[in-house]
Amino acid sequence: MDLTINGTSLSSLGVIVETQTQFKKPAKRVNRSFVEGVHGSKTQDYGYDGYTLQYKITPTVSTYFNQIFALLDGEVILEASDDPGKFWYARVDEEVAYDAIALWKTTIIEFYVYDPFRYVKNDVVTTVTTFPATINNPGTAESNPLLKITGSGTVNLTLNGVTFEYTFDTPYVYIDCIKGPTRRCYHESVTKTRKKSGGWPTLAPGNNTLTVNSGTVTEVVVTKRTRYL
Repeated sequence: MDLTINGTSLSSLGVIVETQTQFKKPAKRVNRSFVEGVHGSKTQDYGYDGYTLQYKITPTVSTYFNQIFALLDGEVILEASDDPGKFWYARVDEEVAYDAIALWKTTIIEFYVYDPFRYVKNDVVTTVTTFPATINNPGTAESNPLLKITGSGTVNLTLNGVTFEYTFDTPYVYIDCIKGPTRRCYHESVTKTRKKSGGWPTLAPGNNTLTVNSGTVTEVVVTKRTRYL
């Protein structure tokens, strides 16, 4: 068993990882309300909560302590050898303490998985040049894709039932559908979000239909950002 943190494996630093990964389906954040005279309840869904992963580790080489401390600090990209090809976005917030006398002493490291999905490390990119097209999401959760659209003029597209419009003043544009403050449209380093209107599509698990409703689109490159619960 091994863990890789920000691209560095703990085994390469003389650390023995004793615990296998405990895979978890994250809990839902919900609010339940009740209406007088009506059976049952109404549930409002606010998405998934984060969760913790714990591993027992044993350091064996004191000269690597500083590198281990640097890895086990703040936000990390965490990979586990028993879940090949996937990774978590996690944090290490707890104290980590060792000394030379503590070599071969087992301790528990706790990772807080703040983004409660497992992502594909080398995600498949889909390129389509004929429309309508089918975009398959092999994951088990909805994903927020990155679209590179090559076209001209004003175009109108629908992906997975969400329609949006974009007016080109460059040969292509990236439309980043990720949720949060980094959601935007851009070409090279120039923001183009004001040239877009309409929704921000997602990819449901399974097949998703991409159509060009109007305008000239020659190519769409879809980075799926596949993820699993």
